[in-house]
Amino acid sequence: MRFGGLLVAVASTALLACTGDIGTGDDADGGGASSAQFAPASPTLQRLTRPQLANAYLALFGEPLTIPSELPADDLLYGFTSIAAAGVTISGLDAEKYENATYAVLAQVFEDPARRDALVGCPPVDLDAPCVRSFLAAFTQDAYRRPVESAEVDVLVALAKTIDADLADAPTSLSFALAAVLQSPHFLFRVEIGEPDPSDGSRRRYTSWEMASRLSFLLLDAP
Repeated sequence: MRFGGLLVAVASTALLACTGDIGTGDDADGGGASSAQFAPASPTLQRLTRPQLANAYLALFGEPLTIPSELPADDLLYGFTSIAAAGVTISGLDAEKYENATYAVLAQVFEDPARRDALVGCPPVDLDAPCVRSFLAAFTQDAYRRPVESAEVDVLVALAKTIDADLADAPTSLSFALAAVLQSPHFLFRVEIGEPDPSDGSRRRYTSWEMASRLSFLLLDAP
């Protein structure tokens, strides 16, 4: 029996860009420039491409890891999958592929007790153990590529404990909580909400985490 599926979330982004025309030099001193006009770019959610998703799995779980082959296909726009990813949504079939890939990856780790315990940092036999909560917080931060709130970790712990009430199998129940993380838009997409711009409260700018993520995926195709 499977729990979860793609979590529903609404995320907004505010991408900033500047456009303007260089001055014509018609000023009296011959060197003036016209004021640049601020124009924000269209907000987007950037879905991870197949190579990026594979690298994200590897970053979370390490080697050895067989990456599932049945991942949603990447589209091309202007010859680049990364550009097309900004306009791609997740269909029902894609959601099923992500779900199957999630459980295939988790099975490789959780079916090996030594590898599972090394990942968690302790044998996950007690979901109330501090090490389990610490692991969930660290894992979710790595998966979401940003700091996580205590309330977000509370939800994951509660999910694992609710499932464990039926399964009476703490390690498997914990794996379902990780499945929820790996099917969240915060993992499958680069979510960029930004923060208030200190120089202009009417605008938003990338957080340092968001900028680091943009640069990392640009240079390495990985988190």
